[in-house]
Amino acid sequence: LVQLLDAGACLEASGAEGITALEQARLCMAQAEPGSSRAEAAKKAEELLLARGAPSTLPSGVSPPEQLRYLRDAVGRRLLVPLLTSHSAAAMPTELLEALQLMLQGLDLKVLFECLDATSVRSLSALLQHFVGSADVVKTALIGCRVCRALVVRGEECLVRLVQSHGVLRWARWLASR
Repeated sequence: LVQLLDAGACLEASGAEGITALEQARLCMAQAEPGSSRAEAAKKAEELLLARGAPSTLPSGVSPPEQLRYLRDAVGRRLLVPLLTSHSAAAMPTELLEALQLMLQGLDLKVLFECLDATSVRSLSALLQHFVGSADVVKTALIGCRVCRALVVRGEECLVRLVQSHGVLRWARWLASR
């Protein structure tokens, strides 16, 4: 198991039975006799997988809305920074901008602030500047308005200030006058 993980094996990939390595280790522990070598090996595998960052599974008693919130936050933690930093502001595809808008709208504030490190804030700032500076393209202007709205609606003062510092209000008035 250590050799597989060191070689870059995916911790989240499911096997032929459709369960992940962590779920398999927990299943083996549950089925093995307490104190047996199989139970000990499964326990060590579980500890190793958790130490390497394998995502723990949700307990079976968690309600569907809680599962959805957990999955949304997990996806947000993994995708928000790459979405912001994968392309320059001017070259970001429309699909990524739409995904970014949905993430900015739907993520919990706590998760959003966890993800916004200095690099991602710089990328977000460059993106806002791109929106304000390239209003000639209608599609960019529309998505820009949606992204700005997703940030402002959150009601968090630092996000509102970030949007306002790029002249978005003046830009929106200019767009409305066209």
